[in-house]
Amino acid sequence: MNPRTSATLADAAYAEPPPKQKLVTIDGTRYRVLDLEDSISGYQGIVYLNTKTNEVIVAHRGTEFDRQPLIDGGIDAAMVTARVNAQLGDALALTKRAVKLAEENGYGPVHITGHSLGGALAQITAHHYNLPGDAFNPYGAAGLAYRLPEGQPANAAPFTNHVMAGDLVSAGGPHYGRIEMYALPRELEVLRNAEQGQRIASLVTPGMKSGHVMSAAVAVQLGDSHRMVHFLDRMTDKGPVQSVLDDLNARVTDPEDLRRIADYRGDVHQLRAAATVLVGGGPGLLRDGVSYLRGTMEAGAYARNEAEAQQRAQHALKPGGQLVQDATDKGSPSLRNPGFSPSSPLRESIESTLDKAGLDPRKEGHPDHALYRQIRDGVSAVDARHGRSFDETSERMTASLLATAKGSGLERVDHVVLGNPPSDGSGARMFLVQGALDNPAHLRASIAVSEAVNTPVEQSLAKAEQLSQAQQVAQQDHAQEQTRTAMRMG
Repeated sequence: MNPRTSATLADAAYAEPPPKQKLVTIDGTRYRVLDLEDSISGYQGIVYLNTKTNEVIVAHRGTEFDRQPLIDGGIDAAMVTARVNAQLGDALALTKRAVKLAEENGYGPVHITGHSLGGALAQITAHHYNLPGDAFNPYGAAGLAYRLPEGQPANAAPFTNHVMAGDLVSAGGPHYGRIEMYALPRELEVLRNAEQGQRIASLVTPGMKSGHVMSAAVAVQLGDSHRMVHFLDRMTDKGPVQSVLDDLNARVTDPEDLRRIADYRGDVHQLRAAATVLVGGGPGLLRDGVSYLRGTMEAGAYARNEAEAQQRAQHALKPGGQLVQDATDKGSPSLRNPGFSPSSPLRESIESTLDKAGLDPRKEGHPDHALYRQIRDGVSAVDARHGRSFDETSERMTASLLATAKGSGLERVDHVVLGNPPSDGSGARMFLVQGALDNPAHLRASIAVSEAVNTPVEQSLAKAEQLSQAQQVAQQDHAQEQTRTAMRMG
């Protein structure tokens, strides 16, 4: 699929989602909406079927500040301070359904696309399911804790990141896939002027090194660079404007311009890394340590492990049953897993660091300890009903359910219920319920048993902590906006 089509569908994902099975025309091409997701986490994605080519395209929506400023703002802040994407579970679920629909109906290949935050989701889902795709001004997902290698692996489906030279977001982290760079005349002019200004400042104040300061100022001037519109053909009041994807003049060839762009984007990346340390502190470094121990994952390995886990999960909750981990699990970062080897001082110190940083909801005094205990008691009750004792599998289930509860906005858990296996063979799910079971107004959330029992405890706890941070940022922004509104009205 060509990048122009990917860009068109990435942009279309921002529109109000159409109903399933509806035929829509986008840029002159007919598509059928096979599936969609619009969840409480703020995630929105659509699965399109090109009715002419039979290609399936998963479009992940990006940052949409006019629709959900607090939710998306919180997610973006969490990516910078804790490097996580709380919307990933929904994006992976939609991608999995798209792959299944394509296989069951004999459709063509599945492609992935997305812009900004959706571009990060596109990188991760394309890697996890080994699918081709394009991202536009994405946040670099190889810098997140999801085991993505940087660059384009030789044995992986091709993935391309299309980025504007002055874009702040795409400069913030390393990318999965190859990078295609574009630049508008104004971007090059701003970078040239900034470099000249830095030289003058150095003459006035000898020894002054103001690169980061200059880059921060340039990022403000180039805020328009992040917009999706640059990758689309469009009509303006001054006439038609060509997409940078097809504009040969948007390709940077001058060596000095290339150097300025590299310097600017390198400074932005360092500023973002510094923000992670300053804002995230020890917890941010701790998660980096865990990610380092785990290493990268081969493209498509996630999907293979998921399929194997679903098979193993059929036995995980049988009376008296135990989850048997095969050799592939021995590399799991579950630090209490005796199969995780070899031992190292760094690995051995991480659990104590979790306690010292106050990040473990299993400990009294943590804000989520009560929620954790409610879930743990519920899982223990499910175990008892099935003739099982609470074990390491149960602990992984509890931690996964805690992250699920945080992502769904549950304030307490009154019931933990094991659902019946669906008739479509997709596997059983574990449900969390806030409120009475017979109350139509109760709140609930769920997770696939296969996913929950195979996710390392520390990974789930880190996700729960990062979701809490995102929610705190959103609450703070909301309070500040209310204060500003009150001041304006006063």
